Amino acid sequence: MVKKTCDTILYNGKILTVDKDFSIAEALAIAQGKFAKIGKNAEIRALADGDTTEIDLKGKTVVPGFIDTHPHLINAGIRRATTLPLTGLGSIQAIKKRILQKIGKIPRGEWIMTSPIGESPDYFGLPDTFDEKRWPTCWDLDEISSHNPVYIPTPVSWPNPAILNSYALELLGVTKGYVSEQHGVRILRDPETGEPNGQFHGLHLFNSLSPLYKKLQTLLPKPPLSVIIEGIKASMLDYNAAGITAGYEGHSTLPVHLLYCKELWSTKKLKVRLHFAYEIDTTKSMAEIESWMKDLAHATGSGFGDDWLKIGGVTVSIDGPTQFGESIMNKPYIDPYGEPTTGIQKVSTKKLKQIALLAARNDLRMNIQVGGDKATDIALEVYEAVNREVSIKDKRWVLQHIQHPSYKNIVKCAELGVVVTTNSNFEYSKGAETYLKRLGGDYCDRAIPFRRWIDAGVLVAQGTDGAHYQPMFTLWNSLKRIDGRTGKSLMTPDKEITREEALRLYTINGARVLFWEDKLGSIEEGKLADLVVLDNDILTCPMDEIKETKVLMTMVGGEIAYQKS
Repeated sequence: MVKKTCDTILYNGKILTVDKDFSIAEALAIAQGKFAKIGKNAEIRALADGDTTEIDLKGKTVVPGFIDTHPHLINAGIRRATTLPLTGLGSIQAIKKRILQKIGKIPRGEWIMTSPIGESPDYFGLPDTFDEKRWPTCWDLDEISSHNPVYIPTPVSWPNPAILNSYALELLGVTKGYVSEQHGVRILRDPETGEPNGQFHGLHLFNSLSPLYKKLQTLLPKPPLSVIIEGIKASMLDYNAAGITAGYEGHSTLPVHLLYCKELWSTKKLKVRLHFAYEIDTTKSMAEIESWMKDLAHATGSGFGDDWLKIGGVTVSIDGPTQFGESIMNKPYIDPYGEPTTGIQKVSTKKLKQIALLAARNDLRMNIQVGGDKATDIALEVYEAVNREVSIKDKRWVLQHIQHPSYKNIVKCAELGVVVTTNSNFEYSKGAETYLKRLGGDYCDRAIPFRRWIDAGVLVAQGTDGAHYQPMFTLWNSLKRIDGRTGKSLMTPDKEITREEALRLYTINGARVLFWEDKLGSIEEGKLADLVVLDNDILTCPMDEIKETKVLMTMVGGEIAYQKS
């Protein structure tokens, strides 16, 4: 190696390479955005010349950049750009004050859309933790906003109500005579007068086919592209600060989301590498879907793009979240209203088979989002049927969100070469309330069974669904499996993994899901120089210190994307 090509050296550290042998090094050299050499302090520092930047790690730990296989980073940026934050507010009065401040800066008639009420991402304890011990009503909001429609959405991680003021109700056409329940949306009313009180259950994107939800989306303003781009840029910096350097945007993705990514890519403002897959609109006819797929030559195989943005594959969401009562389960469970349900199948099994076979014939990697155990059965039945006609064994077809696989499901994934993206944080947010109380049986004991996946030889990778996106929290919880409401451990033998395995799930395994394992996921010569410097040794520190570990620096392609001041 020629010394002058060595741009940066990091030395005197504990470098967890996450290579095949999980080697640990002292130093590394970066040249032209890639790892040039990894080894001992003396041999690496000997590569420096007068133009080389040398960074003394002072014993700190270095890991590969974290790869989130379900980050919803784009959606986080859009929310950031379009909503008034209510985080940290503990009363209806505080919410009214925050909205009133916004009203003073906008013209009459302009919509105000806020973030959900409560502490993101779990929204525990509401409304009991409010000073008023209740949810706001339209009449509360009317006191400060009679000339601007106000919309407080449901958090997608928990079925708290959406809330609108009277002006917004008027624009939606929701009056006293409006049907209280339709297409999964329930309108709450004043018990004495029967008037809608502004609170809605089910008015959320998982009921996107509801006419009321559709109408609401048409009424909400569309901010200019520049505003959304700034929101996504800010979210990328947040993710960099947490140590995330790459992600798989393979769910709830729209063509306009790719436009946003392309805008950032074209101006060299992408700071997180993204692999993007297209969500299929299953309401369209098979003829329309087939015609559309034939135009996706750029998304075939392992994807098309460069080291920053890649497009490949298609996605179908077969059901919805368990906490909303939408996961398709083999046994009845309790929905948010306390009523029995077996979930909602978003697309018929027959149509799903037709779509998946079209994907295979067009060399498009298929992703199916599954929440319930029956949804998993259906997805694998479809994959198996397709494989009989067009082999998918080396195509890395994906099951997303999967939480409750049977042992038979796990074996079938191994046989078909299906890869799995899941999220141990589901258990933190839903363990006691949903898995134990609503599902019952042994669902909680075998939820997100990393041990079983790994032992069966299935490629499984960590995601966060955009909630608790911070890798240090997620690593900790993947090892502890704590319920966030009670603090109780939900660990069972099916879930137990080592720290080394937890790190692989979040790095090299994610790279393989993204078809980027030749460039990302480990610190090895020739790979892109994505790394994270931590202030604690996550391999040896006390377990609970992992979630308190701080990111000191994140590098993407050898450039510093974040540095703790």
